[in-house]
Amino acid sequence: MPQLKGISIYSLHGKMDAKRRTATYRAFLNLPPTSLALLLCTDVAARGLDVPDVDFVIQMDPPQDPKVFAHRCGRTARAGKKGKALVLLGHGREEVYVDFLKIRKIPLKRLAYILPGDKEFSTNYLSINDDDLIAQDPVFDDDNEVLLEQIRKIVLTDRDLHDKGTKAFVSYVRSYSKHEANYIFRLRDLDLGKVAKGYCLLKLPKMPELKDIKIEFEEASVNMDEYRYANKAREQKRLSKLESDKSKLNIQQASHQKKVLKGPWSEKIAAKQRRVERRIKRSKKREYLKKRKAEEINGSSDTINKNKGVEIYSEDEWEELQKEERLAKKLKKGIINQEEFERAMGLMNNGEIEV
Repeated sequence: MPQLKGISIYSLHGKMDAKRRTATYRAFLNLPPTSLALLLCTDVAARGLDVPDVDFVIQMDPPQDPKVFAHRCGRTARAGKKGKALVLLGHGREEVYVDFLKIRKIPLKRLAYILPGDKEFSTNYLSINDDDLIAQDPVFDDDNEVLLEQIRKIVLTDRDLHDKGTKAFVSYVRSYSKHEANYIFRLRDLDLGKVAKGYCLLKLPKMPELKDIKIEFEEASVNMDEYRYANKAREQKRLSKLESDKSKLNIQQASHQKKVLKGPWSEKIAAKQRRVERRIKRSKKREYLKKRKAEEINGSSDTINKNKGVEIYSEDEWEELQKEERLAKKLKKGIINQEEFERAMGLMNNGEIEV
């Protein structure tokens, strides 16, 4: 970005190994006092680091643990020198953090927003209670939209930048929801759409914290399948995974797809009717055998001819039921497959079966 030309930028965070972290710290430490340099860091650098000539400490968000606030500020104005520390707060309820720190003996001076043309806008809130904060409406900076659009165009050149922005957004939302001063930093009061826009996201990530929250966010019209990594190795890995996922999806869809009879509609109806008749016959047979057994136990001599409400089957029907039972046993044992079973039962039409 043209705005950052001439500025040396370093990063320092807990996921770096000790050797790399030390090298970064020493490189920043050894810069000439007149050099313009920026160190982006997490709370890993909140204490214990002594860097001379640090003019400004900017806290992008208030720390989860308020005790860390003073340690962050302490990276400047060391050894009798002067320095400044700034914390960025969202317009509205977050500004109560100033009063919160005052109770903890950390006095802050509220600064006005700096707008184009050297204009300033003060945001002193009017009143606060447990649920609402009444504040003056902010004045929006149109140049901010231009800046975000500029960054978004850069993000579109490399998918890795969007991945990092997404991780940063997720981390920010989760830290906000777990803040110790949760009566000030409430997730439901946060404009998540603007936060996502601030991280230059093209689409919102799926995360449980966003499940029941209505978010106004316009996603970019980007085909994520064609959104590429600048790194060729990572891009090749992504394409391989994409192809693998598509293959798995096709297999799943094929396995759940219904097979439909290709024959005339009348044949489909007839096959369905035969299955219904078979189920009815099996049910009646079970009922008949149950009554017959009960009558044998009671010593009845009219076991077969006096079964009220039970149909007496012909010899052919008995043979059909017995044949079905034999085939069902073979199917269960794996001697025959489902297709062979249906063919033997006369339910096949044109090589396919309706399931």
